[in-house]
Amino acid sequence: MESEAHIDVHAGTPITGGWCEVCQLPSLITVPALTIDDEGVNVVGHIKICDEHEMIDDGG
Repeated sequence: MESEAHIDVHAGTPITGGWCEVCQLPSLITVPALTIDDEGVNVVGHIKICDEHEMIDDGG
């Protein structure tokens, strides 16, 4: 029987006021992507959103 892995990813606390390299303003919002397992909380990446030009970067 084949089993499927299921991973729940949760959003952490947003960090505001980061520097956006594109628009050169402190408008970057970074949200950590978290998983929770038997070993604790793990950061698996970050989602970055610029409030000025609506850029979204989920590259890790």
